Order: sequence, then C-alpha cells, then structure tokens
Amino acid sequence: MILTALAVLPGALMVVYVYKKDWIEGEPKGLIALLLLLGALSVIPVAIVENILTNTFTGSSIFYCFIENFIFVALTEEFFKFLMLLTTWKNKAFDYQFDGVVYAVSVSMGFAIVENIMYVLLMGGLQTALLRAITSIPGHALFGLYMGHYYGKAKMAEKMKQPSLKRKNLCFAILIPVLLHGAYDFFASTNAFIFIVFVIVIEVYAFVNLKSYSKGDMPFPNIQ
Repeated sequence: MILTALAVLPGALMVVYVYKKDWIEGEPKGLIALLLLLGALSVIPVAIVENILTNTFTGSSIFYCFIENFIFVALTEEFFKFLMLLTTWKNKAFDYQFDGVVYAVSVSMGFAIVENIMYVLLMGGLQTALLRAITSIPGHALFGLYMGHYYGKAKMAEKMKQPSLKRKNLCFAILIPVLLHGAYDFFASTNAFIFIVFVIVIEVYAFVNLKSYSKGDMPFPNIQ
C-alpha cells in the first residue's frame, strides 16, 4: 500500500499543480477526473500495440533501439493519449487556450500513474518510486504540457477561422511530444550522462514555459 501510494502521489500532485496554474477559471473537477481515467485506460491499447510491435520486430542494434523508442513506444503512447484528449474538443468548458494544457497533463498523468504503479510494484522498492518521481512523472507531464499547448492553439485557430493553422498545431500536438518522449527513452537506454543532462534541461525549460503559457492564457473569441 505504501509503494502504491508513492507511485500515485507524484502524478496526483502534478495534476494539482498544473490545475492551479489555470488562474483565470478552474476547470470542472469531474472533467479532470474523467481525463485521468481515460489516460489510465489508454494503458490498455498502448500495451497491446507495443507488445505486438516488439514481438514482431526484434533487434539489438542502435538503429533498432532508435526505432523502438521513437516509434514503438513514444508514438504509440502519445497517439493514444492524444485520442483521449480529443474527447474535450467540443466540451463547453474548453473556452481558454491554457485549458488544453490542463486537459493534456491530466490525461498524461492518468497514464503515468498506472505505468508508475506497474513499475514500482513489479520492479519493487522505494528507490524505483523515488527515481520515477523525479524523472518519469515530470517527463510525462512535460510531454502533456506541449501536447496541450499546441492543442489549445489549434482550438484558437479553429475559432479564428484559420484551418491551415489549426491542422499545423494539431500536428505539433503529436509531433513535439513524440520527439521529446522518444529522445527521453532513447537516451535512457543508451547513455546515462546524456539522459541526466537532457532531463534537467527539458524539465527546467518546461517549467519556464508552463509559467509563460499560464500568464499568457486567453479566451477563445466568439467569431460567427
């Protein structure tokens, strides 16, 4: 029970932290709970697809490691998270650009909490829980941060009647998290020093961006 609590707590605290950054208006707590649940459920299709890919295509080269981390893992996980995030597109509560960040981080933390529980209970120990609390949980949160940022910008573009900009930002909402996630996993698999430097840089940069996105929040215009 203690290990489970330690696995859940970092993700829950991250959701609360980002939720409070939505300083203009808080999102419905029921919606946040639903997104956490959808993120948790996304573990199921992710596990199925990743299992099929890793069992079908095998290898040990650096090229295979690259493909495995960027395509099999990063693309699969971020794609299914994005599908869950899309359930908010027409929600009436989605009326400010920063809302996209709150929603995406909630989905990501739902996924990360379940993943964390599995790692901590299967691999065991306080050390695993603490290590993932400062690496994996913030990692998934920042993937969600950028997914949500571009998702919110895509919604703004739709409201502004700019379909090409909407499509561009929706593409970025997938592409940027996949690239960051893939690099995170690839460095974790190949070079511990580069991984540590990479994690520190992207987490500090994400923290700065989170504050900027929060302060720059704006409502969607009501253009007929």
